Amino acid sequence: MTVTPIYGYDGIEEQSPLNYPVPITYSSPHPYVNKYTYGQEVHVPNGAVSMLVHFGLDTSTEQNYDFVVLCKDVSCVSNWGSFSGINFPGIYPNAPLSIPATSMYISFASDGKNTDFGFEIIITPIYGTI
Repeated sequence: MTVTPIYGYDGIEEQSPLNYPVPITYSSPHPYVNKYTYGQEVHVPNGAVSMLVHFGLDTSTEQNYDFVVLCKDVSCVSNWGSFSGINFPGIYPNAPLSIPATSMYISFASDGKNTDFGFEIIITPIYGTI
């Protein structure tokens, strides 16, 4: 049996017909260029109560200069975490990051000196109670 993802608003995949959460993936170019900036609002599908975040194994940015920030909203006044180098949730020895929210904003900014592979972020909607 083939399961085709169901796309909801903003092209986000809804929960699959078999009730398995469908991960949502966002990424930078690989490698990214100097002075590259990225911003993306994330909304998990209706019915989700939180999200589990991990990064792809190849994720790497210039340590202490190029940061991926998981902001609580578009203002980026507060965040769930700021990451650079190879220190990302879900990449050993770091556990995935559980975020008790249904939306966030991904921000990335590169300085003008060095670049690296970039990032891939995988967000899995969590259904049920927190």
